[in-house]
Amino acid sequence: PPLFAHAGQIRAVSLSPDGNWLATGSDDGTAMVWYLPTFTQGIEGGQPVQLQTMHGAVFSLAFSPDSRQLFTGGGTPPWVSENAKDHGFQVWETYNLSKPPESYLSHNGPVTAMYLNIGDEQLVTASWDKTVQVRELDDLSKAGLTLRSHDEFVSDIALDPNGHFLVSVSGERSAHLWDVVSPHSAVQVLRQPRGWINGVTASKDLQWLAAGGDDGVVYVWDRFDLEIQPLRLSTAAEPLIDLFFVGDEDELIAISQDNHVYYWAELGEAEEALVLRGHEGAIESSVLSENGRYLVPGDVHGEIRVWDLTSPESVPIVYRSQDGSINALALTDDNHTLASGTESGTIHLWDLRNVSNRARILASHAAAITTLDFDSMGQQLVSAGEDNSVQLWETANLRRPTQIWQDHSDG
Repeated sequence: PPLFAHAGQIRAVSLSPDGNWLATGSDDGTAMVWYLPTFTQGIEGGQPVQLQTMHGAVFSLAFSPDSRQLFTGGGTPPWVSENAKDHGFQVWETYNLSKPPESYLSHNGPVTAMYLNIGDEQLVTASWDKTVQVRELDDLSKAGLTLRSHDEFVSDIALDPNGHFLVSVSGERSAHLWDVVSPHSAVQVLRQPRGWINGVTASKDLQWLAAGGDDGVVYVWDRFDLEIQPLRLSTAAEPLIDLFFVGDEDELIAISQDNHVYYWAELGEAEEALVLRGHEGAIESSVLSENGRYLVPGDVHGEIRVWDLTSPESVPIVYRSQDGSINALALTDDNHTLASGTESGTIHLWDLRNVSNRARILASHAAAITTLDFDSMGQQLVSAGEDNSVQLWETANLRRPTQIWQDHSDG
């Protein structure tokens, strides 16, 4: 039978790097933690651990690289109370979750995002209070650096792989670029002339930063010369849904609400995009393979197109689902299996090595799928849905989910 999970909406889901731990955070102020081998090996009596955090709501989660620590971040949202003092983060030991956590009151608003900068042993947090804080992991009690330049709440953060540059995004139609190594240098504000920012991405070599939003234009900055005007790459006059840089190359993909995918093979010059057409309905979700070879969008009519970016002008593989809109997509790292989640709550598994095969259909959730993710080995699939449940599937045995975690609330 379903196990009780949360009494509020699930706000965050995180799988540990070693694949052993699954954590969820909720509006009810709790985090639920499952030790997955207990369930996948059929051990009786396994139950998730409920962590009663200090937060009014848990908005962000992060595991340490060795999976031995879980960071929970959050606070009471301002629409619930403007005077709450529970904004910050806590650090829990995964193998001793009954031990009281280390607790840190940090921001003046809920912590909306967290990032562990492992190379420099730092924790970076973003908040509703319009700031970003950088703390040393060996002394989390104080913020070594507080970055203030946003005019509205900070919704997301990202660091380059070397931990030198931080990009923070907020609602005032701008992305801010920080030099973490030289924090007193001037912040670079990457601002769009019009429209809200829907996505920010960086090339693997860190030369290019791209942002796209409601005006249907992609702005691309050269990080080594931020004083010059950005490249302005036009699509259609429709909002952009997502942006990807591809592999090690300066190739950029933008997905638009006009049902098309726009592909630039080179950014040295503002060349015209190759338009990948075919979808007759709005693109609802997309995934890029780990090696950058395959781009897979899914649309509102249940159509999925698999584009091989080594030959983008070739005809894509087309799959069709009869269960409505494609709300979520996931690829295994070896590119052998594609999972799609629909608005009716079913999961379809497609074998990319044999395109003539029909999908394996999993009768999964009682409402629309919202999230899908494979582990790094492709042996487990995690799904979350609008029925407020999280399900874990063993790809070697798909007759039924290994475990169901059900939220009994109405939210």
